[in-house]
Amino acid sequence: MISNQPATLGPQTTVKAPVLGMDDYTPQAKAYWWTTTLIGAAALGLALLDLSQLDSTVMLQVACGAAIAALTGLFPVRIPGTKTSLAGAELFIFLLLLVYGPAAATIAAAAEAAVGSFRTSKRWTSRIGSPTMAAMAMYGCGAAFTLATSAARIEGALSNSWLFVVLFTFAIGYFACSTLLMVSLIALKNGEAVNVRRILSANSWIGLAYLASAAIAGLVYIYVGRFVTPALLAAVPIIAMFLATINARFRQSEVAERHVAHLQESEARLRSAFTHAAVGMVLVSPEGRILQANDALAALLGRTTAECTGIELWKLAHPDHADSLQAEMRGMLDGVVSPRATEHRFRHATGHDVWVSLNSSLFSEGLSIMVASVDPGARRPRGTA
Repeated sequence: MISNQPATLGPQTTVKAPVLGMDDYTPQAKAYWWTTTLIGAAALGLALLDLSQLDSTVMLQVACGAAIAALTGLFPVRIPGTKTSLAGAELFIFLLLLVYGPAAATIAAAAEAAVGSFRTSKRWTSRIGSPTMAAMAMYGCGAAFTLATSAARIEGALSNSWLFVVLFTFAIGYFACSTLLMVSLIALKNGEAVNVRRILSANSWIGLAYLASAAIAGLVYIYVGRFVTPALLAAVPIIAMFLATINARFRQSEVAERHVAHLQESEARLRSAFTHAAVGMVLVSPEGRILQANDALAALLGRTTAECTGIELWKLAHPDHADSLQAEMRGMLDGVVSPRATEHRFRHATGHDVWVSLNSSLFSEGLSIMVASVDPGARRPRGTA
């Protein structure tokens, strides 16, 4: 039934934006997010189901490990130039994997990712997607790790050396899966192709951090033999030192990047001022060769900037003035004569003479010369300052 009631009557409601806020997602990115989130949620559900089969003491220890991993997520380190961060909880997560299997490690990985995403992002796509992607990567890689170690244990071949080989392989695989899952979403959002090799290469240092965490977790597991609170507490200073080092390194990198960006902006402004100056500008090397000439100089002489570049400046002068100009420039470049304003006759490309004023100054690579046209009738006598 259609009402004839005016639209202005009744309480006004405000249309709110969707909670997920996926307006900037491409269709491919939306499909990817929903797929990985649902699969990750299923992995998280299976992990919780597996843990429910354990006794209360073991569940308490798993909860303790997951809580410490989540606590580590409260101090994420933002990676410069990216939308990702690093928390360094992998040591605790790998310990849980070694002692209680992939379900425990999946809960811890999801908890750490959830806390970290809440700290670094206000978007629910990140707050939901990060823990589910972490759960998906850990459950799959952890299951493969458990199968490999179980098979070796049945065959009686699970030595400490073999354990480390499998553990390192798992760490590399987990790094690749977790990194690709997150960075691929960012690439799809930006409408870019997913380049696996480039993604892994750009984030390879994270893989090294995972390997270091795996090595420490393996040593703790071998020498302690069981998952205990002291082992977890002993790992806390290691994680703190790791995060402090990474944070300091990133801060130095950000400062250096800002400095380089500032220099590039200054250089761009100077280049623009040189190129678009209303008067002729030319940079001359210590040998007198033109390094760069602007459009105003080229127009003044009826040439192109390419024709003016790479030759000695005095070769553009009138033959009667070439020797004197060369001597003056050589004196300035050698420090015998102070840079000053001089007037010389140049040759236009069409053959007529052009009187110009050269105002020279020294710079790090030679001479910077401002070239302006001079009215022959108002020209100063030669030799006057």
